[in-house]
Amino acid sequence: NDSFVVEKTLEYAKLSELSYAKLKWTGAQWVLDDTDPENISKYGALWLEMTGPDKAYKVLNFCDDTQGSGYVGTLFYNSETRKTILANRGVDGRSTDDKTAISNIVSRCVPSGQFRSMVDFITHCQSTYNENLTEFDVIGHSLGGCLAQMAKAAYSENVRDVYTYNAPGALNLNQNYSFFSDSETPGKVNVIDNSAVTPPVEWSVIAWTKYNEFFSTRQSVDGSKVYNLSTTVDQ
Repeated sequence: NDSFVVEKTLEYAKLSELSYAKLKWTGAQWVLDDTDPENISKYGALWLEMTGPDKAYKVLNFCDDTQGSGYVGTLFYNSETRKTILANRGVDGRSTDDKTAISNIVSRCVPSGQFRSMVDFITHCQSTYNENLTEFDVIGHSLGGCLAQMAKAAYSENVRDVYTYNAPGALNLNQNYSFFSDSETPGKVNVIDNSAVTPPVEWSVIAWTKYNEFFSTRQSVDGSKVYNLSTTVDQ
């Protein structure tokens, strides 16, 4: 019903905000990084709210590829609802590759590098938490929301609901990478960026397969399961 959707929208907005926080691994669980005073100041209260007994969220896994593609993803799990949620971080200025992703979108192309990292993260999580990723929701703000829309098409059998906030639409973005050659590395292929004069780069076969699935299935995505709260959506 409408009240349930509103409640879920607000809760997922908080998780999307929390995806900007820095986390650390204690050896037993992911927790908020308390070595950074700014991190605690910005996200401490929200972390306590969302991981406390009333909300019952915990972090199953965390990916920080700010030194690579710029992608950051947090895999949340709610022990009460038994729902798994992938939250993709939006642009926060920590990664220069955020600028590359935004430049891609402005040029009407998909943020391919961060999409690759998202798929690699999902693949890793599926091998570790398979029972929790048979069905999952994907959420995100701005760039993270664009990636969430791409995940809905690439993982049409697994992703149920998508909630995005102030996110650019992914429906009409163009493909900017193409296959170059098989790689000598098992499980990898070489792909090339057609929009830039750069050498080929290695992608996992799974990431390349999902990249192509996005373009082949995006027109048939069930739009009733995509909730995009934005005044700038282009779909």
